Amino acid sequence: MELDNLKDTWRELDERLDRLDRRIDTLTASVVSRRIVTSRERLQRINRLLLVPLSAMPLAFANLFRYVEPPAALAVSLGIFLLAMFVRQILLLVLIERIRPERQTVRELGRAVLRLRRCFLWGVVVGIALAIPPLGLLAWRLSQLAEAEFVLWGFATGLVCGIALGVQLFLRIYSEIETLRDALRDE
Repeated sequence: MELDNLKDTWRELDERLDRLDRRIDTLTASVVSRRIVTSRERLQRINRLLLVPLSAMPLAFANLFRYVEPPAALAVSLGIFLLAMFVRQILLLVLIERIRPERQTVRELGRAVLRLRRCFLWGVVVGIALAIPPLGLLAWRLSQLAEAEFVLWGFATGLVCGIALGVQLFLRIYSEIETLRDALRDE
């Protein structure tokens, strides 16, 4: 009789422990899912905001080119750069949208985050490579102006500020992508 009571009590405790384990797993998955969704929303917001200045850049350069006749190579290289960066931003938004913790397994989420990370890093490399020719050509063209010294100081100041802003944005976006990876590791 005591042995049966002990077995029943043991089974009951075992079932209770299983329910608690499932509940802890559910709560952990919920917290991780919220971390992923929050990070994903921040990435979407940043990338959408970056589309605004990217879309305004052709207008700014069109205004500049009304006063300074650009060489054909500058116009072409600048157009290629802006088009590539616009396509990159759209691709990043599509890849961010594919990260859905409520619909995907951990493996699928991991693949989606790695694809996003790879696309982001390659986009940075391609962006830097495509930015060098138009910047060099623009500096060369501005150096030919009568007020070249002042214009080049303004160009250099803008370049330094732009690089600092770009590095800060890179680090912020990269840290959000790493947050996604860390959340997946926790799951």
